[in-house]
Amino acid sequence: MANKKSQSVLTWILWHPFKFAIISFLLIMLVTMILSACGISNGWPMTLGIIGAIICATVITFYTMPRGNMDRRGFIALNNVQMIVVSTAFIISTIILTHFQNEIATRLAWAGITNNTSVITVIIIAGLFYMYLCGIFFTNIYAKYQRCHSMGIAPWKIICTMPFGFGLLWTPGYLLSDETKSTSTVTVQSKWYYKLTNWIMSSSAYTTLAFAIATIYAGFFYGFNMAILTMCCAVVFALWYRIVGLSGFRQQLGRGYAYFAIAINVLLIIGFIILFSTTLETAANITMNISDMATSNI
Repeated sequence: MANKKSQSVLTWILWHPFKFAIISFLLIMLVTMILSACGISNGWPMTLGIIGAIICATVITFYTMPRGNMDRRGFIALNNVQMIVVSTAFIISTIILTHFQNEIATRLAWAGITNNTSVITVIIIAGLFYMYLCGIFFTNIYAKYQRCHSMGIAPWKIICTMPFGFGLLWTPGYLLSDETKSTSTVTVQSKWYYKLTNWIMSSSAYTTLAFAIATIYAGFFYGFNMAILTMCCAVVFALWYRIVGLSGFRQQLGRGYAYFAIAINVLLIIGFIILFSTTLETAANITMNISDMATSNI
């Protein structure tokens, strides 16, 4: 199945995320056992080891996924399903965890004492479930990357817009029609969903509505701050498109527009670094003042 030119929406939404979940779970278990054998059970080494395992699982998953043209129909169909599945699953799991949190905590504590096999099995299944949601997240990023690349944007430019300027590039891939028709890496086999996707693409109003609904609903998983950022990116794209027109925008997409997205990304990253540094400095000053006050009282 690796690198097959075209795969169904069901394969994209089930097999690839599940493959990521299995690989990442096994690598995390391996890293945990190795570090535990070395006497390391927590702290930065364990955190870095887990992050490294997830990165390796992501690279392996991406390497085995199809590479080629991601047309608009396939991208819209795939992105909408990904947003619905990941957000719905996250909402349901959050409700369950919130409602049964006391019982879950009690059973976990009991499992730690008795090594209850059924509880341990549930923990493993829960871990795989949340890694599966992460798999949908990563495969969605991959699909957006492929869509941007199919529109003629250089890979290094796409990567340089991540994470904050990325929406400026993939948003046109959802809202703009393709210049040419070619085989896509995503096929829609379900007749009713194929018709729904065609209906979404039949009018700019329908497309905009579907985009807004999918983006807002995705906020339950990605966070509503990211949903707002995506909507802002869509507004910037709409204004740019209105000023230069369709042909002008197509010419600028991989050039001036892409450089603009990179610049926005860099500025936002710098802004967050400054904000984070200021917050840490303020917290440190408050801690020092409290310590000085406590010392003077003594």
